[in-house]
Amino acid sequence: MLSYFVVFILLALMALFSMEPKLRHYTGLLVALCLVVIAIFSGIRSGDVAADYESYKDIFSQFDGVFDGGFQQVLNDDYFFEPGFAFLIVIIKSFTANFVVFLILISLLTSFLLFFTLKKLTVFPVLAILIFYSYDFFTNYMVAIRFGLASTLGLFVLLQISNKKYTVAFILILISMTLHTAAIVLFLPYFLSFIKLKRSYVLLTLGLALIMGYVEIGGVILNYFMLDWLPRVSSAEVYMNDESYGQSLSFLGMINLKYLILAFLTYIFWNKLSLKFKHFDMLVWFLLSTIILRIGFHELGFIIGRTSALLGIVEIIIVPLLFAIVFKNKLLCFIGVIVYALIHLLFVLFVKNYGAYSSVLVWN
Repeated sequence: MLSYFVVFILLALMALFSMEPKLRHYTGLLVALCLVVIAIFSGIRSGDVAADYESYKDIFSQFDGVFDGGFQQVLNDDYFFEPGFAFLIVIIKSFTANFVVFLILISLLTSFLLFFTLKKLTVFPVLAILIFYSYDFFTNYMVAIRFGLASTLGLFVLLQISNKKYTVAFILILISMTLHTAAIVLFLPYFLSFIKLKRSYVLLTLGLALIMGYVEIGGVILNYFMLDWLPRVSSAEVYMNDESYGQSLSFLGMINLKYLILAFLTYIFWNKLSLKFKHFDMLVWFLLSTIILRIGFHELGFIIGRTSALLGIVEIIIVPLLFAIVFKNKLLCFIGVIVYALIHLLFVLFVKNYGAYSSVLVWN
């Protein structure tokens, strides 16, 4: 476990440097360095770390490069995952057949998307990366790498909707769905964005989600409206019906309580947040969509936890903003985010029992 904490400390130090006024001009460089560090860290992991490692290794071996008929395989072969990811494999396979290099390149691509969006979405990009590393990193970089790509594209979708570039956002959602079907959930905040956001909607959403979750009506609603033509719907039904996944998302577990608290704090500091942050409305729509899904449909377990995580990533932007408003002193803000991220990391490693890190280069 030591390796995870070494990276955490390194990111925390870079976050501290980023808050120094004299180093503000180097924020972009610090953000890039942080993202490269976590990309390399994840890319050189061994097969003992993440459950999906061998699966992705098998997937990678199934396809050839562009000049060896790879595109024909994407179009004609039968495979269980999304075609956009198969397309990426073919492109990378044209230059290298090394699986570790493939993982590093996918991680770097995810980092590039994060770099671009975080620079546009927050004034605290390094703090956002620190929070991201403490929780979302383990899913987006270490396990479900195609979900990680779709998730970071989701932030880009948020940015486009906020800038009222609805056609671009719509196309990006479709592209995201070719990487991971869960990206279909991006249509929820997309259509909600056409409604003028009001402060009262926060409390209404919390009440609705709690009622739906308590009576467990979400599963009934989803089963009634489940459409056979949706991509990978059969796979979703397997997850929903599998006992090992089914009840894996508790009604008021730690993560759900966290989102409820974030929404309530957003309600309390509404005026300050809305005045200081350009993309405030879309952040809130993403957060409220996350709460409706995670709490209102919690009985669906893993499948709803995964899809809602694609929207809940906005936490990494909201939390530093809240700490900056509560604590006027920059050092206190930094310490608050550090503690918050550390609690997350400890939860992942020791409550969720995430596996110890090992590398294809060295053993830790």
